[in-house]
Amino acid sequence: MKRTIRITALLLAIFAVFALTACTPDKPDVPKGTDAPGPADPTEANNSFAGKPFDENFDMAIVFDGKTYPIHCSAHDLIAVLGDDYDYNETISCTREGYEKTYEYDGLRIDTLPDGDGDIVGLFVITGSRFSTPRNITVGSTREELVAAYGDNYYDDDYYLIFTKSNDPSNISEMRIQVVLENDVVTEINVYAPDYSN
Repeated sequence: MKRTIRITALLLAIFAVFALTACTPDKPDVPKGTDAPGPADPTEANNSFAGKPFDENFDMAIVFDGKTYPIHCSAHDLIAVLGDDYDYNETISCTREGYEKTYEYDGLRIDTLPDGDGDIVGLFVITGSRFSTPRNITVGSTREELVAAYGDNYYDDDYYLIFTKSNDPSNISEMRIQVVLENDVVTEINVYAPDYSN
């Protein structure tokens, strides 16, 4: 009798594991332990850019755990570093062949674009202080710190403060950093390369 109960309990546990696995949304297969792209220490470069105008080659990136991850880096490599604790969504791309994907972590959203055999990052949305820009601006930074880091060459579209190379609001194809402020405190940072930008 005890043996029958144990076997029944074991079978129920196995079925429960299969049921939970079947209900979990599919996530792309990403190997763990892949090295991240980007230089290991952005601190020295950060100091030399403070207060200078927006620079596409330097500013189009995020920093996490002391490493820099540039826009258009391999989404596969970055997700391998960040891990698989994310919400996932995908939609057919309007501009490319394949799927645009969204990975939502605690404090960071990554939107990807299909690019040949893999995906590249087209947008970083920083919503938590674990992630920052290469100029060390993050959620919780003040307007004063933001302007000290990037200078006053920006425009305001009534929602974002926007930093671009040309500072031209009509140039919608430019790479950009868009910052949301509430009571002069940063609450969100978008590092965004429109798909029609270079």
